[in-house]
Amino acid sequence: KIGIFGSGGDEVYADFHNPHQNPVWSQLKGRWDTVTGPWNNFGGGWLRIFLGGVERVASLFCMEGRYPLLDPEAVQQFLYLHPSLKCDGGEGKAPLANRMKELGFPYHERKYGFSGVEKLLDG
Repeated sequence: KIGIFGSGGDEVYADFHNPHQNPVWSQLKGRWDTVTGPWNNFGGGWLRIFLGGVERVASLFCMEGRYPLLDPEAVQQFLYLHPSLKCDGGEGKAPLANRMKELGFPYHERKYGFSGVEKLLDG
C-alpha cells in the first residue's frame, strides 16, 4: 500500500508564514529575501516532527508514505524562484496557489484542520 501525503507544503513552501495562525512557528515570517541557506523548518524543525508522525502512522497500516511536495525537483524549482514570487501579495504558498489557479484546479485557501470534512460538506 502507498499513501500520498501533503506534508512539506507549510514547512518548505511557506515556512508556516500565516500572520493569522501560528505566527511563532515561522522562522522567516514571509521575508524570503533574507534566505541565504536552509532554514530550520526546511530540513528539520517542524518538518522532521510532522514527517516522523506521518511515517509512524503509515507504518502502523503497512503503508509506504510518498510526499509529492517534497520531490527534490519541485523543491529546487521553488528555491530558484525570485523571493517576490514566493510570497506573492502576502499569500502563503503563492507558487502552489498560482499554479492551481492556472490549471483551474479546485482548492481552499485556508486550512480546515480535522473538522474540514464537515465544513466542506456544509458548503
